[in-house]
Amino acid sequence: MVWGGISIGGRTDLHIIRNGILTSRRYADEILQPYVIPYAVAIGDSFVFQDDNARPHRARLVENMIEAETIQRMEWPACSPDLNPIEHVWDMLGRRIGARPRPPATVRDLEIALLEEWNSIPQSLIDNLIASKANSCDEGYTGSRCEEKIKYKTSNSLLWPIIFLSFFIFLCIMQFGMLCLLCGKRK
Repeated sequence: MVWGGISIGGRTDLHIIRNGILTSRRYADEILQPYVIPYAVAIGDSFVFQDDNARPHRARLVENMIEAETIQRMEWPACSPDLNPIEHVWDMLGRRIGARPRPPATVRDLEIALLEEWNSIPQSLIDNLIASKANSCDEGYTGSRCEEKIKYKTSNSLLWPIIFLSFFIFLCIMQFGMLCLLCGKRK
């Protein structure tokens, strides 16, 4: 499993979660403390944190930590990929892995490939994805999802203040095998 955060003009390092599942304790220790909290401090009052409402993200431990750090959290319905830019980044990352001349042969090879490809995605593409999703609300999307996005736009209509997106992509051995099969079929 990997974790990454994106925003207009920046992104975090890609974090590989090894050895077991992601619990709320691990989320707090491995994601919030080393990535989210320093990013929030650097951005300042305009920082808005968005996650995908997974159980580890909503545990009391995590809620208390976010509240203690006075991090503003965007309320976001779970399972809403239609307006979720990170989902497109994960897709882009998967396509880049699949387009490599030699598909990763081991889990370690896959980790290395993920890190290399994550760092090589142009920031302008990420910025455009975020902008296109924010603009979708202005182009006919309706409902609570867009109301939430519009609520967090800046007063001078500059997309989102800084929205930090936190989502997970699950990469297990079965998916790794499927990726290798797909890569092998393209040859």
